[in-house]
Amino acid sequence: LAHSDLGGVESEIPSLDSTRIAVKVKALLATFQDHGVDLNAPCGNTVNLTKCWIAWHLPDLNKVLCTASMQVIEHAPGAFTLSSFSDDYVDCESSEATYLDSAILVYWLLKCHHCIKRLDLADSAILFSSFPILLCKALRENKGLEEVRIDPDNVCGAWNGMHGPSVLASTLARLSVGLKSLNIQQIMAASVALQGIESTIRRGTMHHLVIWNGMSRRTASKMFHAVGKSSCLRQLEIGGTEMFSPSNALLLAAALKRNRTLQKLSVDWMRPDVVGIILASLQHNSTLEELSLFHSHDELHSTLWDGLQALCTNTRLKCLKIINASLRNSCAMVIADVLQKNSALQELCLSMNTFGDLGARALAKALQQNSCLKRLDISDCRLAEGAVSNFVESLTQNSTVECVRLGNIEVTEEWTPTLPLTSNVCTRLHVTWNTHGLEQWAECMPQDDQGCSQLSVAWTAETNPSGVVKWFAAARVSCTSLTELVISCPGTVPSECAKAFVSLLEATNSLKKLTIETVDHSYNVVTETICGLARNKTVREAEFHQYLHTDQDVKALHQLLRTNRTLHRLKFRAYNLSKKALHSLAQALEDNFVFLSLDFEYSPALKTYPLLCALNRNRSLLNRAVECVLNSSVDDESMQALRLLSTSDSLLDAVAAVSAKPYEECRCLVRDAERRL
Repeated sequence: LAHSDLGGVESEIPSLDSTRIAVKVKALLATFQDHGVDLNAPCGNTVNLTKCWIAWHLPDLNKVLCTASMQVIEHAPGAFTLSSFSDDYVDCESSEATYLDSAILVYWLLKCHHCIKRLDLADSAILFSSFPILLCKALRENKGLEEVRIDPDNVCGAWNGMHGPSVLASTLARLSVGLKSLNIQQIMAASVALQGIESTIRRGTMHHLVIWNGMSRRTASKMFHAVGKSSCLRQLEIGGTEMFSPSNALLLAAALKRNRTLQKLSVDWMRPDVVGIILASLQHNSTLEELSLFHSHDELHSTLWDGLQALCTNTRLKCLKIINASLRNSCAMVIADVLQKNSALQELCLSMNTFGDLGARALAKALQQNSCLKRLDISDCRLAEGAVSNFVESLTQNSTVECVRLGNIEVTEEWTPTLPLTSNVCTRLHVTWNTHGLEQWAECMPQDDQGCSQLSVAWTAETNPSGVVKWFAAARVSCTSLTELVISCPGTVPSECAKAFVSLLEATNSLKKLTIETVDHSYNVVTETICGLARNKTVREAEFHQYLHTDQDVKALHQLLRTNRTLHRLKFRAYNLSKKALHSLAQALEDNFVFLSLDFEYSPALKTYPLLCALNRNRSLLNRAVECVLNSSVDDESMQALRLLSTSDSLLDAVAAVSAKPYEECRCLVRDAERRL
């Protein structure tokens, strides 16, 4: 490292003598030199190269960084993320010397490499609690970062007792002028002052901001005054575990009346009246397109009434979500009246509220007159089977609505619709069907239905397995253009039902995305599906709302990763696997260059580094292949990457994402690149 860089390290770690630090730096330089890496080489972004040289040496960098649960990944061609990852043990009591190599490397990356575009820190970011002054000094000299996310689940975890949040806050105030996205929710929750952030919101280039819902009125006044005057902010998220107050909501509403750029707003955990206050501001706002309000308790009195009435005249808002706000039948009926007058709203989500069939009936009648709404979600409310009949009638008369989601309703086996079911109605009505409903749907499915690209099917626990088998058999013949399938299972799935689904999975030539939802634990269907995916040639993404934890799951997943060359993303709710199991999955990826992402909604503390190595290798290969397609790169690694991935859908997706060109044009670009090899 250059002398000036070394001097910075020495001055900011007074607990270690300069001689010891110098020895560490020299040893680090020598270690990388042995692997053909010159840490003193300038960042490619500073010498006008298309990409930085670290793209070829990520394994060497990450081998050092993993000691402190950090890694560098290439999230797009030539653009890198420095992030923390979940680990089995983060020792907050370890001495600074334990993590010194990693700290020096992170310091150098942040200070010298403009190709680092994202910084993502969570609970395991021990370096930023052990060396806050050192690393924040590097941040202040950084010229490349565009996105920063400081979001530990618990600021008092690895950061407990540290002054890292305070140092980070003062640094971010200076750094944020050039940022496009900033998440400081947890930093604010640690009662850290953020002087200067508001001026960045007002004058900077920030497009996306995430802040805390429990901020003081004084802080809120500064923040929302800046939001009102912002010329760049497009998305604002207000979240956390506190309650957003009516006084702060009034400040936000005033900002929404002045702001001319904000398109997306979400607020989480609100006190009574906040929903109405925010909705009322829409009467004077002409830019907001998406509004999401989560977790509140509101009665239908003047504040909420006035807020809902503002929707009657608003012509800009396209998506409204009011979730878990204790909205009763009276509220649903007012919203139904609004739907008959509103001419802009395309998506409405009222899930997890307390209204029942009376409110649902009003919404169903409103759909018969509304001609713009495309999606309605009232799942997890207090609905009974009467609501199903109401929406069958409504969808029979409305051809605009693409989806009505009622969710998991206890539809009895005796229920029959008031009108005959049609394939068009069943495809758009997402609800748990009984045996009669599934059989009627199966009977009315058209042969070789080219217009059916998305399907969602669910059934009750009392549904006869024969009805489920009949539905999958019909779908196998009819849905020849199906690209996305959602299956909701009610607990343990009989083997004949699982086999019928797997038969569809193995036969399809079009399915690209699969989602398995489970009301209760349905481990057998997860294992059966993973086995079926191993024999599938089209599915690119699969998501399971279930845990991955049995030996059968691991064995099936190992076989899937070893044999399948189409699937590139998998997601589970969580996992409870041994280190041996994770190493087994990493070994299965040794010859799989297509698979990119194994995600978990909840990530327990378990060492995942071997698996991350394989996934990072595949991301790098994909980026090299994209460069070969779009930039005609002729280096050996790029050409080899194209040879490995030329037939994969992941390459087409990546080329489309980077180039913003239509899918078919990207397909032609890939073919042209293949011919050049």
